[in-house]
Amino acid sequence: MTRAAVRAEVAKTDDATSVMGIPIKFDAKGDIVGASFYLFQVKGDKFVFVPNATQSASVTMAVTMAATAAK
Repeated sequence: MTRAAVRAEVAKTDDATSVMGIPIKFDAKGDIVGASFYLFQVKGDKFVFVPNATQSASVTMAVTMAATAAK
């Protein structure tokens, strides 16, 4: 199976009850619909949640199929 064929099949994913806690479905760009991420900072021996880190840094992260195609 080619990389293009695998990407085409993954894009068809529409799993309403995933183990991730959110439905798994991709938009036209290959991003997971409704995906989010969280930043933690290591302080001593603990991971501490960094609130509003994504807004203050103007960072948007998403899993994209385009990133894998570039490899």
